[in-house]
Amino acid sequence: MKKLIFLMAAVSFILIGCGDNESDDLESLYEAFSRNHEELRNDMERELEDIRNSDDRESQVDIYYNNLVPKFDDFKSVINNYEFGSTEHLELQESMLDYINTLETLTKRYGEFNLNFYVSNPMDDDSFSESFEEDLEEIQLLEDNIDTKYDEIEEQYERIRDE
Repeated sequence: MKKLIFLMAAVSFILIGCGDNESDDLESLYEAFSRNHEELRNDMERELEDIRNSDDRESQVDIYYNNLVPKFDDFKSVINNYEFGSTEHLELQESMLDYINTLETLTKRYGEFNLNFYVSNPMDDDSFSESFEEDLEEIQLLEDNIDTKYDEIEEQYERIRDE
């Protein structure tokens, strides 16, 4: 009987320790997400300023694809470094990765739009206007989706912390 009580106590301490460790990992994950998100946002602002100041279309597209897009892989790697057992924590991590993937897709769409966009339509081609509007609508939907996904991450994190 004493062995059983000792065994139960040991298992309880291990489970409590694992729960605390996962809670610490959750805090670390959220801090890493916030820190990397802020760094990415600052990098994007600097790069977009360079795009606005550049008159060379190739340089602009190069900034999108060679300067900005690789930063998303680094961001995803940081988030993927965390391992969780809790379903809620895994869902939060997946939401973060989904957000980063959507942000990456949006950045690529900006690059594609910049690559395909022509200031004038000398042939008065109707398909150009349709394509232009479709691209803008898709970009707008992605931008709206980004905001929604970020808000969902914040809500998920707060809900987990409150439990």
